[in-house]
Amino acid sequence: GDGGRGFSRPASHAPRPVVVQIATSTQNLLTLRDVAKWCIEYFERNPLLDRDGRPMKVKPWTFPPLAKYRRWLESRKRLLELQERFAQALLFLPAAKQWQRRLSVIKSALERLEYFLGIYAPYTHFKARFATGKMQQLWEMMDEDDRKDFFFDVTTIDWRHYLQDVHIPGLKRNILRIAEDDGTADEIQTLPDLLVHTAARFPNKVALQQKGRGAREEGGSEWVRYTYGDLYRLAQANAARLIGLGVSQSDQVILCGENCPEWVIAYFSVLFAGATVVPLDRQWRPNDIAEIAKFIEAKVALVSDNLVNPIASALREVGFDIVLLPFSELTQIVEPVPSPMSRVPHPDDVASIIFVTGPTVEPRGVMLTHRNFISNLRAIVKVLTPMHNDHILSLLPLHHAFAFTGELLVAMWAGATITYPENLRSRTVMETMKEVGITALIGVPRVFQILHESIHAEVRRRGKWAWLMFNLLKRFSLLVRNLTGHNIGRTLFAQVHRQFGGKLRLLISGGAALPPHIFDDFTAMGFLLCEGYGLTETSPVVTVNPMHRPKRGSVGKPLPGVEVIIANPDEGGVGEILVRGPNVFAGYFRNPEATERMLRDGWLHTGDLGRFDRDGYLYITGRVKDVIVTAAGKNVYPEELERKFASIAGVKELCVVGIWDEETMGERPHLVIVPEPQWASSPERLREFEHRVRQEVQHRSQSLPSYQRIAQIHIVTEDLPKTVALAPDRTAIRAIVTGRGTREEGGEISRPAPHAPRPISWLFEQLVSIISHLSKQPKERIAEATRLDELGIDSLLRVELTALLETRFRISFPERAITEAQTVGELAELLAERLGGVVPEVAMPENGAALLVTRLLQPEVRKEAERWMRETKFQRWARRLTCKLLTRIYERWFEFEANGLEKLPSSGAFIIAANHTSHMDTGAVKVALGEQAEKLFVLGARDYFFNTRLKGWFFHTFLRVVPFDRTVNPLEGLRIAAAILQAGYPLLIFPEGTRSVTGKLQSFKPGLGLLAIETGVPVVPVLIEGTFDALPKGRLLPRKSKVQVTFGEPVRVEMFVAEKQFASKDNPAERRKLYQQFAEEVRKRIEQLQSR
Repeated sequence: GDGGRGFSRPASHAPRPVVVQIATSTQNLLTLRDVAKWCIEYFERNPLLDRDGRPMKVKPWTFPPLAKYRRWLESRKRLLELQERFAQALLFLPAAKQWQRRLSVIKSALERLEYFLGIYAPYTHFKARFATGKMQQLWEMMDEDDRKDFFFDVTTIDWRHYLQDVHIPGLKRNILRIAEDDGTADEIQTLPDLLVHTAARFPNKVALQQKGRGAREEGGSEWVRYTYGDLYRLAQANAARLIGLGVSQSDQVILCGENCPEWVIAYFSVLFAGATVVPLDRQWRPNDIAEIAKFIEAKVALVSDNLVNPIASALREVGFDIVLLPFSELTQIVEPVPSPMSRVPHPDDVASIIFVTGPTVEPRGVMLTHRNFISNLRAIVKVLTPMHNDHILSLLPLHHAFAFTGELLVAMWAGATITYPENLRSRTVMETMKEVGITALIGVPRVFQILHESIHAEVRRRGKWAWLMFNLLKRFSLLVRNLTGHNIGRTLFAQVHRQFGGKLRLLISGGAALPPHIFDDFTAMGFLLCEGYGLTETSPVVTVNPMHRPKRGSVGKPLPGVEVIIANPDEGGVGEILVRGPNVFAGYFRNPEATERMLRDGWLHTGDLGRFDRDGYLYITGRVKDVIVTAAGKNVYPEELERKFASIAGVKELCVVGIWDEETMGERPHLVIVPEPQWASSPERLREFEHRVRQEVQHRSQSLPSYQRIAQIHIVTEDLPKTVALAPDRTAIRAIVTGRGTREEGGEISRPAPHAPRPISWLFEQLVSIISHLSKQPKERIAEATRLDELGIDSLLRVELTALLETRFRISFPERAITEAQTVGELAELLAERLGGVVPEVAMPENGAALLVTRLLQPEVRKEAERWMRETKFQRWARRLTCKLLTRIYERWFEFEANGLEKLPSSGAFIIAANHTSHMDTGAVKVALGEQAEKLFVLGARDYFFNTRLKGWFFHTFLRVVPFDRTVNPLEGLRIAAAILQAGYPLLIFPEGTRSVTGKLQSFKPGLGLLAIETGVPVVPVLIEGTFDALPKGRLLPRKSKVQVTFGEPVRVEMFVAEKQFASKDNPAERRKLYQQFAEEVRKRIEQLQSR
């Protein structure tokens, strides 16, 4: 090139154009050895991550002789050619094509390597120098001003600084398109800065897209797409429109609608106008939205088209007037875009006010500044590095801070694409993931539970052998990963990955606790799943698991720049979690009292309990505050619901508490009510009160979002426990509701009476079974008039209900139809319509106790029980060997001791009811019984001990475990257990239903009472001590601890019934009450053994 190009005066002095290289020189040498050393140094400090999120190690470069390196390269090429021939010969196999594609990629990489070898090899051995003297002379001939403008003094170049701080970051940013905070984006101080920066880098890159828009009525499937350039121009244009409507920098603008590109356009339009966005949940009642608009004195609301009329009507009711702009008008801008932006927000200006409570209680609007969001964003991308070619699927509502920061802002930082599915049905989501090639998915645990269940349902559909192989491969994958760190799950479960589009590299869970078994299964299948923790008040992320080392059960490490401490930790290190950092909110909108309660001495008091492990990972153990967190990550505030129901006539006091639901893996709100004395004067009056309260609660709940609706009502006839400040003691009330607390004499909990049984069709019976399984509500509660939301079927559960019905009946439902079905009867009619007719009527099954007794001797029940009681010679030998082996282990390693063996019945069948804290409990009882253990049957959970064919065979063959279905059909297991007792065998039962995570005795299930009373066999209470210390839930290997088993006096059924003076054999309600009382009596006996 012309060395004088761009210089005015020096050109005339050059005799002719010369070629110069502005590079290393004799004055400031840079060798390739220096380049290699400083590059290795850089990547050791800033490692790139592989597809599994692990840091890639940089091998040292030794500069081998050129001939040796060429020989190595040729050997690799010959090996590659041989593999290509094999792949070509095996093309009839499906895997061969994938192998061939992989070899093609390797071949291309080797050719590229050979190309660069030819260019740079000479410089590794020849002492080449580049003369820059003429360039230096040319520069010196300039006048002083030009020398300042065109500075060229090679002696001042710091090559290490240039490579590590300029060159490599530039390659990563502009060539590799890796989004990271390397200092080049320091100009991003506000959210508008973020969009301006990304639109300049990726003007033509698709930012937002959604399928099915514009041609829904005709059944079309068009895509609506907006590039980052489109987003910037539309946001600027709509900002000018808002300014024209009188929106100023001190104003708040409401934003309410479903997830769609227009929501994002609306958000940034408000920010470009310099105002604050108030995003609201579209599930709120229009009246609540109107009340919030009045409270914040909003001038404008940007809303979905279908919300315009309801909100306008609600605004008239509250006497407040604002401008409503529908989403559809935001994309119809044709005027030229104003430039530059007229209003520039300050980093400490409030960007969003997110209301975490409705207007019925003191409104709490979390004020998050631009600095809050940007600081949280910068910290997130340092831990979870996004890529410019990422495709992120948006499933969580954008008004939720988790979705807004974790999905939208992270995608914008990287220049990635966000896809909004047309709806949240499982089939639509899966089809979208395949079509787009989704690489990242952020969700609450319920989302991953649905995906997890859909995978397992598909495998089960393929038969027992497929299910057995699937579980064996999961175990093998986890074993290899734990031993070697290698992720082979992506290869072993390639078909599962293809179902998700084949490109999914990262799953992020937050909003609620992720069950460990879901983490294990996704990890085994080769997915990278990271769990995090945060609050709306922290913008929202506080901790997250690093991609290269996520830990099961932990929410990860604090983000860079975020301080987390545990206040007043107990002996186990558990205390309240306090947070401090630039991501912590500015306070609650117009609520300084609430702000002072949360922010004290610069620390945010989260109200959550947690602990750190030795590696700095945080574990959430509970909550101090009363907020109820549903399975979908929604917050339900008890005070808000209590105010809703406080005015019901006849109510003396009430309280809302959150009760954990194993089926949905989240808390559900329960309402505890104390009636006024006149309503508790007799059982008849109490039943009348309960019926009226149920109707009133159902009526008032119609206006609530589904996740805020009461799951169950409890009527108690005693005053509720109080704190010192005379507020309801929610911990004590929760303990009473769940059966772990104490009640005064006469105080009882009255649960909802079941609907009266009636004959139903086979179709309706199947529908009730599915709904009962999904909602974990008894079938007796489900009638035609029962509302789906009353059963806790929220929007996410509707998605899964649709999938279950479509799979069970092999039909498809229109989305609108399944959404509009409000009651079980309406859904049954829709189901019959889709099936094309009504099936014949059959009688409804009898109640549980009657079925147990009347069907006990029926052939199918006896046949099933005999199958489990049948013992082969091999099984007899295996069980004897197991007992001997267990005896040796327990006596040598655990200082085993058994007491009270003389209290066991000398003959006949009996039930052993024991506390349950460890997997060692069954072995402890077996060892204590000695020779009698060979006859002992053990009732074990079907979903745990028999969830694979191999596990079921093992536990039945060696420990004589028989299955008990504790979720879908427990009565079947009770019938088999009853048949075993009728045959004269002893039976071990753990009435708590699951292992205690604290070591303390939990509530007992009434099934123990049903089984004992209906069969008449005695129940021996047993206390097992020491197994919790040796092998608690979550521990893999046991530690030494003394184990002791103590047998108590048997509880005789006939004596217990006589003491209770029970005579109402035909009253199902009284009989159920007797079952529960019997179970509680056995529990009390075990407690007495503890106190000795």
